[in-house]
Amino acid sequence: MQIIEHKYCYMKRFSPFLMLIFAPSSVAGGYPTGRVLDRTYYFEDAGKNMPYTLYLPKAYSAKKIWPLVVALHGLFSNPSQIIRYPRLAAQAEKYGYIMVAPMGYNTVGWYGSRGQLSSYTKPKNLGELSEKDVLNVVTIIQKEFSVDSRNIFLVGHSIGGGGTWHFGMKYPEKWAVLGPLAPAASETSMI
Repeated sequence: MQIIEHKYCYMKRFSPFLMLIFAPSSVAGGYPTGRVLDRTYYFEDAGKNMPYTLYLPKAYSAKKIWPLVVALHGLFSNPSQIIRYPRLAAQAEKYGYIMVAPMGYNTVGWYGSRGQLSSYTKPKNLGELSEKDVLNVVTIIQKEFSVDSRNIFLVGHSIGGGGTWHFGMKYPEKWAVLGPLAPAASETSMI
């Protein structure tokens, strides 16, 4: 272990303590496992960094392929909130899957199931950007981790449920399972 020496640095004294704090989470291939990770990527079409949240189970290993659960948040929520819903991480551990929650461009993006709803939901191509954000995050996770492309599950709450219906109808070949939870669907034909 390398110890950093500086007159204001107390790493020698606190190194054992820090090791205890981080011991419950292991590292698989350089990635922390067993905890929620808030991440970002650069979304070129939007010209900005977009947040998403990831959960890798403690047993994650690139040596096997893993199912992926994509969780879409509800209105005025965000990726960090939905992925921290009670027992979601415990279910990922129990059943062995990776979980990711994209932003969907912003908290009112509707994941492409609706376009611009009012002057408050800018930009004009909000629906398109929201949809692309989700697809970008799924692609990033598939490239970075060992994901079973035949077992990608899509779940969503509220507007995320509406987004689940939208993605299910628009890209049926992409999803093994759809799980809309209390969906706020934009059209009755989705239900």
